[in-house]
Amino acid sequence: MPQVSSKKVSREVLKKISTLLIEQLARVKTNVGAQSFLHEFFTPTEQIMLAKRFAAIVMLEQGYSYQRIQHTLGISSSTVARIWRQKQSGAFDELIRQCLPRSERRSKTTRELESALEVILRGGLPPQGSGRWRYVFRHDAKVSRRK
Repeated sequence: MPQVSSKKVSREVLKKISTLLIEQLARVKTNVGAQSFLHEFFTPTEQIMLAKRFAAIVMLEQGYSYQRIQHTLGISSSTVARIWRQKQSGAFDELIRQCLPRSERRSKTTRELESALEVILRGGLPPQGSGRWRYVFRHDAKVSRRK
């Protein structure tokens, strides 16, 4: 796990160095330049960490299951869950928009449908009788309130 120095940097200095880093990233225009940037600025461990995080974001967007992501990338379920929560809050929307072709992105409607299907599949079909779908709609309302 990468370590951060315990010596604090002022907010002003942090803002300036963050701006410089972003400007340098924006100047990279080729794959060779990007590869050079990564190798010069990040340790092999940091590169792996970034690559796995990016892959998890893409795999979540493409609809892969937590288990598939865990197994493929060798990351914990808590890491997948943390990235999923960030994604649900909109943290990676711009990244996804820029990096994935529209055909590989899932719409909000598709995600909502998949969420409803997951509820049904996890709990089985609701019992027969009047109001049999009421608990599914209540669960969906709870999930919507969390967003």
